[in-house]
Amino acid sequence: MDKKFASRFAEALDHSGLKQSDLAKRLGVNRSSISRYRSGDCVPEDFEFIRRMAEELGVSPAWLSGMEEKKENEPICKKGMTRNKIDRRLDSLDEKGLSKVLLFIDEFLLDDKK
Repeated sequence: MDKKFASRFAEALDHSGLKQSDLAKRLGVNRSSISRYRSGDCVPEDFEFIRRMAEELGVSPAWLSGMEEKKENEPICKKGMTRNKIDRRLDSLDEKGLSKVLLFIDEFLLDDKK
C-alpha cells in the first residue's frame, strides 16, 4: 500500500470538487478503481495514466506520485480546480445558456480593460 499516493490523491480529489464517479468516467476506469487508489489499496503504475489523472485533478504528476514535496504549481493547481468546477457547470448548459456565458465573459473582459 502506498499511503503517500493515497493521501495526495484524496487531497487533490477533494479539492477538485469531482466525485469519484465523475473522475472514473473522465479517465475511462471503474469507480471502484478510483476508490482503491484513494484508500491506498493500489497505485496506478502507468505514468501516462498518472499524468492524465493529475491533469484532471489540477495538480502535477510529480506531486501526485510523491516525487515532489512542495506543490510548486499551487497557483496552477487552484486554477485547475476552478476550471474543473467551471467545466462541470458549462457541461450542464444548453446552447442558449452557453451564449449568455460567452456574452458575460466578453463584457467582463471589456470592463476589465477600462
